[in-house]
Amino acid sequence: MVSSRKIREIRHLLAKLEAALSGLVADEGKGLSSHRISRLLDFSRQVVGNGDRATVSNGKDSHFSQAADTGSRQTARDRLRYRMHESMLSLLESSIDAVYRRNLKTGQYDYMSPVIEQITGFSVKELIAMNIEEVLARIHPDDRDFVESELARVAQGGRGILEYRFKGKDGSYRWLADSISVKTDHQGRPLFRIGVVRDVSEQKHMEQSLRESEDRYRSLVEMSPDALFINVGNRVVFVNQAGLRLFGASASEQLLGKTPFELFHPDCHDQIRKRIARQLQGETAPLIEEKILRLDGSSVDVEVAAAPFMTEKGMAIQVILRDITGRKRAEEKLVDRQQQLEYLNRTLEQRVAEEAKKNREKDYLLMQQSRQAELGEMINIIAHQWRQPLNIIGLHAQLLSQTCAHGDLDAVFLNETVKGILDLVMHMSNTIEDFRNFLRPERERSLFNIRDTIARTYRLIAESFKENVIIVDIEGDSDVVVSGYQNEYAQAVMNILNNARDVLIERRISEPRIRIRIAKEDERSVVTIADNAGGIAEEFLSQIFEPYFTTKDGAKGTGIGLYMSKTIIEKSLQGHLLVRNTTEGAEFRIEV
Repeated sequence: MVSSRKIREIRHLLAKLEAALSGLVADEGKGLSSHRISRLLDFSRQVVGNGDRATVSNGKDSHFSQAADTGSRQTARDRLRYRMHESMLSLLESSIDAVYRRNLKTGQYDYMSPVIEQITGFSVKELIAMNIEEVLARIHPDDRDFVESELARVAQGGRGILEYRFKGKDGSYRWLADSISVKTDHQGRPLFRIGVVRDVSEQKHMEQSLRESEDRYRSLVEMSPDALFINVGNRVVFVNQAGLRLFGASASEQLLGKTPFELFHPDCHDQIRKRIARQLQGETAPLIEEKILRLDGSSVDVEVAAAPFMTEKGMAIQVILRDITGRKRAEEKLVDRQQQLEYLNRTLEQRVAEEAKKNREKDYLLMQQSRQAELGEMINIIAHQWRQPLNIIGLHAQLLSQTCAHGDLDAVFLNETVKGILDLVMHMSNTIEDFRNFLRPERERSLFNIRDTIARTYRLIAESFKENVIIVDIEGDSDVVVSGYQNEYAQAVMNILNNARDVLIERRISEPRIRIRIAKEDERSVVTIADNAGGIAEEFLSQIFEPYFTTKDGAKGTGIGLYMSKTIIEKSLQGHLLVRNTTEGAEFRIEV
């Protein structure tokens, strides 16, 4: 729509034009005549007519008929009339608005100002030649009924402002604002219609753009995930859907008309009051955290931003709110976690020391249990080693007793028997020394031969394997040497061999066999110990080296032997101990 200020301008101009044209143009074609208006503008001679009216046919060719050269008879009234005509023509020539007059008796235009050509593209002559039907045909079809009804409304006298689209000479439509006024005679009969036309296309396009912009803004506001309300005069005049959800309202009427102080927590009122005062002075409020009160009385932490803008009703404030409850909770959790982390950092050294102590105690306990298990195993082995010699010594003692009782004891027999007993005692003493060396802890790393160490270890426990008819084959390189702790290495090998022996016995394998292979791969020694006992169940493979885990009866196994073997190989000797199943049984692989 054309603004009220423009309407007032057009109506003021129309009033002036009506007054001027009433004096300049006669409605019945009689009265004052003159030369062409150009001569009037030059005014080299004074002209006066024989009446009070003049007829103007168009803006450029208007002339006065029946002119009389009055010369020195010019009167003050003639000069006043001339000045009025001159001002009127100057106004018409310089105005951005086109002025026209249509004679309602003839249906033809009898005046049109030249600026009409800039507005429509048609010359004054072309437009004057058009009848009313031709003019209406150039009005946009959507606007034509409105224009015709408005013309009919003011046909018997009155005023109106029409807005319509007019097709110019180039075929394009321009928006025109046409302010019309119909003049009648003293009997109320319409004489002519005066109009003032202004091109308002640009303004219309701006209004359209503004409406589209407002529509987009409204859509964005309504679709915004952030709550928004507008405060005018400390009253809520608009709230979007997100705002309704945030405040727990089902309809905007529940919030419209409320003051900001009703929507925010009392703790925030002083701050809000100061912010509103600054915003009404044109300042934008920075982002701040506050609390709102929902309709159910609960409070919600929000982040608030506000900005002022001018409306027809005065300064308004747009307030945007974002629920930060989730963020606040996350921040609280983060603070709590940071405090926990700081506490953990402060107590880390103490906890590390405590855990290290627990691990040492656990390792010591496991070591003690391992030693006890080894000791029991050693006692069993020594018993095997000593049983036969003790039996022989007993037989020698019985033989000496019986021989002496029969009187057959002589020096030769006595010496031979005593020598045999002493040999057996020496063998038993050597056995004790071998086990004592095996159990002695080593403090320094030394070079040792892998095959010799395995052979010596097997000799200590060979009797139990021979007793159960278990064949043990030792194959491979005899010159593989490594640096480490020989007795600990031997202990790990003995645990694996004893474990394989027990499985072979338990499963009653018909031809039990253990194969030990020694090799060197990439500067590392590799020893594999494989049996033919059928292997380890797949579900137990990942647990076989865990402490206290055993597949044996609780009375026969402690679950410590293989754990200690892995600890020795990987921690003491920095190697690897692995296990896998083959087609015949289990295979342990030692890399050092």
